[in-house]
Amino acid sequence: MPRSATARRTAARSRGRLPSTWQRWSPTTAGTLAATVPRRRSAAQAATSPISPALHADQISIPLLIVHGAKDERVPVAQARGFVARLKKAGKVEGRDFTYLEQSENTHNLLREEDRRGLLNAMKSFLGRHNPV
Repeated sequence: MPRSATARRTAARSRGRLPSTWQRWSPTTAGTLAATVPRRRSAAQAATSPISPALHADQISIPLLIVHGAKDERVPVAQARGFVARLKKAGKVEGRDFTYLEQSENTHNLLREEDRRGLLNAMKSFLGRHNPV
């Protein structure tokens, strides 16, 4: 006989993990769960790790424009900051080898007009320096 949802949750908690679909409840609940439940790497994450730009920062030879919203709940801003740190550790210079724009009020979807405008201005400036026509 199938176990109830409550029984499955209790069993998952006792094993120290919860189904990933539960992280979709709300940002607050997901953040709480993510902080307390150890995350497992998915097959897709394991497959893409060897080709991650962050792991090969020393091999990047083209200028990069990196833009991230500090309030992005889908992709943590720590990932962008970590990538920037790896670029600097590899000897890359901000302003020459890469440009990093972190928008303090931006989310994953560029919901605010001023964030979209800021991104477009950053792109125009970046392309003007690195791809003049």
